[in-house]
Amino acid sequence: MTLEERGGDLIITHLPIEQMALLSLGVALTEEERTVLLALLEGRRVYLADGALEYKQYARTAERGIYIRFTAMERELRELGIRRGGGGHAAGYGRG
Repeated sequence: MTLEERGGDLIITHLPIEQMALLSLGVALTEEERTVLLALLEGRRVYLADGALEYKQYARTAERGIYIRFTAMERELRELGIRRGGGGHAAGYGRG
């Protein structure tokens, strides 16, 4: 996972499939995952930059079942408070 801090916001610029699965469950095994979960608990804004989700690279080749599972994980991330794109201090990171 690659993280950037911008004006108090946390931007995830790359999210590998393994870490996406863990975060969607609220599990932190690495310092980066812990940073994201703590930021959410502290009420900070956390954004996913466009193109950050590794699983989307496999849209054309993935079995339908696993791809649907990853789209569900993406929904879980949104429910945790991780936003798509960016706005405010995260300008330049996707949709505003």
